[in-house]
Amino acid sequence: MLALVMLALGGLLPAATPAVVQAGTADAEPCSAAWLAAIKAADPLSLAASDWLSPPVATERRADPGFDLGGRGGSRALGPEDLDQSTLPNDISFLQRYQQNLRAMNAVEAWQVTYGADDVTVAIVADGVELGHEDLRNKIWRNPNELPGNGIDDDGNGYVDDSMGWDFGDDDSDASPIDDPEITRYFPPTGTAMAGLVAAQTNNEIGIAGIAWHARILPLKTTSLVDLGDRKAVGGRVDNITEAICYAANAGARVIVVGGISLKFPDRALQDLLETREAIKYAWTQKGALVVAPAGECGSSDWWCPDAETYGSNPPTYPASLAPEWLIGVASYEWKTLNQRRNASYGDWVDIAAPGENFYTSWRHDTYRGIDASYNTPSDMAAAHVAGVAALMLSANPSYTPEMVEGKLCEFATRDAGVAFEPGGRWPHNPRWGCGRLQAENAIDGMPWRIALSPHALTLPIDASLTERCASVESLNLNTGAYELVSDQPWLRSRALPQRPGERSRTEVCIDVAGLREAHGGRLMSGTVVTEQLESRAINLAQPTAQARSGGDTVTVSVSIVPRLFWSYLPSLSRGR
Repeated sequence: MLALVMLALGGLLPAATPAVVQAGTADAEPCSAAWLAAIKAADPLSLAASDWLSPPVATERRADPGFDLGGRGGSRALGPEDLDQSTLPNDISFLQRYQQNLRAMNAVEAWQVTYGADDVTVAIVADGVELGHEDLRNKIWRNPNELPGNGIDDDGNGYVDDSMGWDFGDDDSDASPIDDPEITRYFPPTGTAMAGLVAAQTNNEIGIAGIAWHARILPLKTTSLVDLGDRKAVGGRVDNITEAICYAANAGARVIVVGGISLKFPDRALQDLLETREAIKYAWTQKGALVVAPAGECGSSDWWCPDAETYGSNPPTYPASLAPEWLIGVASYEWKTLNQRRNASYGDWVDIAAPGENFYTSWRHDTYRGIDASYNTPSDMAAAHVAGVAALMLSANPSYTPEMVEGKLCEFATRDAGVAFEPGGRWPHNPRWGCGRLQAENAIDGMPWRIALSPHALTLPIDASLTERCASVESLNLNTGAYELVSDQPWLRSRALPQRPGERSRTEVCIDVAGLREAHGGRLMSGTVVTEQLESRAINLAQPTAQARSGGDTVTVSVSIVPRLFWSYLPSLSRGR
């Protein structure tokens, strides 16, 4: 499956065209069960009349040891002298410099603030995700309201046993990619590759590092196997994408990234895409889900694209150009040279650019592959980079809206001096680069962080014999050094505890018993309860103004004065007693 959604109708669909609905959908809310049922009834799913087919790609090849994925000085593995930041992961591809794309967009620096949060879910709308992949299986979203394998729609959402996503191509609960030898030889596992970039399991000494270490992946497969007689292909319908976007939004995905497909010339494509536009609008405006899509690779007619004689060169790419108000279209570039491919699509639907080739990611059958010049649709991979950074941003501040995330991405994007950016709109724009190159560190530093803590309350009994009593509090989203807990009471102290890569940061909260006694006239009476609050505060040295607007959870500390505490010790079993 390939990375872009592209309509052969070209410019027939202006971006601002109001939605046209089929009979039966006019009175239904977008993404409601009635709305989706009417769409299916108007255009029943049929592989024989597929709306789109994926183009084949170059025969798959695995990168050899000479594959150029290194940084300066070739592909030297990272040594101890490189590991000067506690936030660096130990994944083998990262250590061997096969993921320099992450450094190129300053993801390493962004990890000093956050590794991401496990309550941020990124939906991958493509050809499926290999659910058992060693670097992905522990990152797959789980439906908390569905019991797997019982044949019952436990949560009543219309999808039976959708415990780990859904296959809209074959209408079942297995969102894994097609595993047919004729298909796997020529069609890349786009969704699996994108999922690894977004949120592979990180710091596990194997495979790759994901951008958002703790984010969850929601696999949504929109493709099916198509038998064309002389060959097999991968295809499906536009309304599969529409339904998948609706599913992701209703499931609570904070980011939805679309990839892995290319449209043919359906009679009903205009209507289908207008319905897709409504689904995108619903996700963005009503569910707060950031929607991301590849800008495409049809800037030149020598690739598998609509007939240039019929549709013109560089036709608009869908869904990137379908709903520019509610979607981020992503162009790709090669991170070492900062060059784009000659056939990269360009236009006002390009919102930002991100790395699209020359790095490793997850591949089918528990393997990994270098995305190089033989990979035909790098803007898929670029869109995955943006989705991963967006997941980090939403982890740092869950209250951010899609408009706010997009605004920070563009405010802090790198606009190279040799590229002409035209003023106008919210940000300067270039048709090939959008508002600039993705820059993870500054986008996160430039936003206020909202600290999420656990627990929110501590109860600490003390007696007069103690000098200190301590307990710890975890941050669910920010790393050590990015926040502090403060109190105006000198007897209530806190200090950050050492943090290992990938672990949650912890802060130790301590009661200075002598200081508490002094604050209460030199006596601590049994039965007394003293309650104070610790406030969380961001430490954002790069952007002090953003720090001033930051905040988050408080911790209520209740200190109860009790009679002398007795500590009991069990005899050691090794003594034989």
